[in-house]
Formats: sequence, C-alpha cells, structure tokens
Amino acid sequence: MCWDLKSSSTPVQSEIEDALRQAYDLPVEKLGSFTIASGTFDSARQQFPAGKVLDQVRRLALKGKYCLAVVDVDLYAPGRDFVFGQASQLDLAAIVSLSRLKGDQLIPRMRTEVVHEVGHLLGLDHCSSHDCVMFFSNSISDTDRKGELLCTECKRRLHERL
Repeated sequence: MCWDLKSSSTPVQSEIEDALRQAYDLPVEKLGSFTIASGTFDSARQQFPAGKVLDQVRRLALKGKYCLAVVDVDLYAPGRDFVFGQASQLDLAAIVSLSRLKGDQLIPRMRTEVVHEVGHLLGLDHCSSHDCVMFFSNSISDTDRKGELLCTECKRRLHERL
C-alpha cells in the first residue's frame, strides 16, 4: 500500500488495514508516501486523470504484490465527471481518492471504496446488487448506501478465484 502525503495519517491507515482484513483477510504493509508526478494535472478540468495516476502507482507495485495508493486529489476517467478510484487487475495496482469522500462520513466511505477497488484487483467485476460493495458508485449516495460488504454472489465468485 502506498499513500500520498496528505492521507498518511495513522487513523486512515488503520481503517484501511481493518477494512481489507475484514473483507478479504489480506495483510497490509505500508510502502511509504506517494506523490503524484508534476505535469499530471489537467488544468482544463481541474482534476487528475485517474489512468495517468494509476500508471504511476503501477510502477511502484512490487512483483506479485498488490499496490493501493490513497490520494487526496480529484480524479476523472474518460467519459466520467469524476471517479472515486480505479484499479488494474493486470498491473496489480489501484488508487482511491479521498477528494469526493470527505465530510462526516469520510471513514466509512473510504473503507467502502478501498474494499471496492481491491475487489477489482482480486478479479471481481461490478455487481448489480445495490447493497454490494462491488456495485458501481455513480454518486456519493451510492457509496453511502452500498457499504463495505460483499454480497453472497460476489463472495462466491471471490472464493472460486482464490
């Protein structure tokens, strides 16, 4: 796991570790701070392209280990106004942005999005169940509603893959 400088606080790290342990029984190791390369910012959109940031995270990934970066910048993807995160199973890399998760529900929202993106790293696709963590969040209300738990079908798929 890697972090940007703004989100490296111990409470954030311990919440992420707990969420990943609860959802997937995965050990977590903090790799250090992650700083997005200068020149990545899209000034026309006032956002960072998630794909370019994910490329930078991919380069940090250790052989055979997943790498998750938690950043505090606004991300977008082609065809989307924003994204809460993005993952590449092939590259074993994922990012989660805290930018649009802020407010009094920051911690549960962050936990949900971290579990969601790591679910993609583990081979899970988006789910049609609105209550499953793997449901695609098109808005913050989607994230709040779905929570951080896998539905029965996604649990089954995950166990088949592992």
